[in-house]
Amino acid sequence: MARPPDLFLLDMNLPDMNGFDLLTALRAHDCLKHVPAVMVTATAGAEHADAARARGFVGYWTKPLDVDQTLNKIDEWLAEVHRGRSSEQRP
Repeated sequence: MARPPDLFLLDMNLPDMNGFDLLTALRAHDCLKHVPAVMVTATAGAEHADAARARGFVGYWTKPLDVDQTLNKIDEWLAEVHRGRSSEQRP
C-alpha cells in the first residue's frame, strides 16, 4: 500500500462481517494500525457507542447522518491527521 487512508468510516452491518471484525482485520496491517475509524450504524445507544470506543473506534455516528455536521467532523479529523503527519516529518 503506497499511502494508508486518512480515516475509516465503517458500517456496523456489512454483508460478510461486522464493523468490529473489519476494524480488527484492518488493524492487523502495520500501516493501518493508527488510522482513525468511525463506526456508522443505525443502532443508537450509549452502550453500543461505548463498545465501539472500547474496540478502537474514535467516533460513533448513527444514521441518518446530518451531512453538514458529518463533513465538518471529517474535516476536523483529517486536519488533525495531517498536522500529525507534518510534525512527524520534521527533523
